[in-house]
Amino acid sequence: CFDYGWPVAKSVGEVLPQALVVVSLLAATVWSVFRHPKWGFLGGWLFLILAPTSSIVPIRDLAFEHRMYLPLAAVAAGSVLGAYVILTALWRMLHVSTMWRTAAHLGVAGAAVLLLGCAAYVRNTVYATEMSLWSDVVRKAPLSARGWINLGMVLHENNQSLDAQACLERAIQLAPNDVDAHRNLGCVLHHFRRFSEAAEHYEIAIRLGGKDDELLPLLASALVPLGRVREAEELCRTVLQKRPTSVTAHVNLANAMAAEGRIAEALPHFQEALKIDPDTAEAHAGIARILADRDPKAAGDHLAEALRLMRWPRTGGLQRKAAECRVERRSSPC
Repeated sequence: CFDYGWPVAKSVGEVLPQALVVVSLLAATVWSVFRHPKWGFLGGWLFLILAPTSSIVPIRDLAFEHRMYLPLAAVAAGSVLGAYVILTALWRMLHVSTMWRTAAHLGVAGAAVLLLGCAAYVRNTVYATEMSLWSDVVRKAPLSARGWINLGMVLHENNQSLDAQACLERAIQLAPNDVDAHRNLGCVLHHFRRFSEAAEHYEIAIRLGGKDDELLPLLASALVPLGRVREAEELCRTVLQKRPTSVTAHVNLANAMAAEGRIAEALPHFQEALKIDPDTAEAHAGIARILADRDPKAAGDHLAEALRLMRWPRTGGLQRKAAECRVERRSSPC
């Protein structure tokens, strides 16, 4: 499982059975070091490599497969050596000839390689796409809030926003104080034009300690359609005071100004956003709206660029509008 999402234990009773197993294996390793050093070496390898990430020091991820890559070398070696010892003893007891022993050993090794190779191939298909990866995570670790968050955003990016909303709501049930879950659910609700609910989740994310320079512009973009334009403007100005290069703040401040008809004030902020990042589709679209009546050709160029950056189909209705904007002396549909 790529992301187990194991919860932190709250009491000794929750981990007692597992602790007894681990302590027993550790005791067996210590005994083997003195009585059978070759086998004790394998157990020592396992525990010593795991020790730095298995202490009382808090870590975010309690279970992660890559922590077992090196320790598993001991397990693999022990398995092979153990199988060899058992098979050798069996052949002696059955008086099997050397030729048949060799054939049997090759057969067992070949079967192991084939099975493990097939398992690796099947596992690699899970990594083929983000969708398959995070779907596998939530199927195997349904309590992984991060798994639900990431699956939700992948679904949203693939235009499956209803399913994305369900995933993010599940994530919030599992982790009510997760900033990413609230922020991303706000984005999905914003997509559905449910601005009031989106603003509520943005505000929760801010209260939980999310980054202001990221969340305040998002909140501002949800407040503008609700008529809270001045409030949105203040939020964007707050961000720009601390981070003048925030593209999102410039764009949303311009949108707030444009919503009140303050076109002359909005245009410089759209242009500043393009100076910082020429590939800002929202800024191109904003300039296109402003220039629609003044300069239809320039408006069409900006709208075409916005559509290219948003990867709209070349034959879509908005693409036709961009073409029409290039035709001067024609009323602009932008």
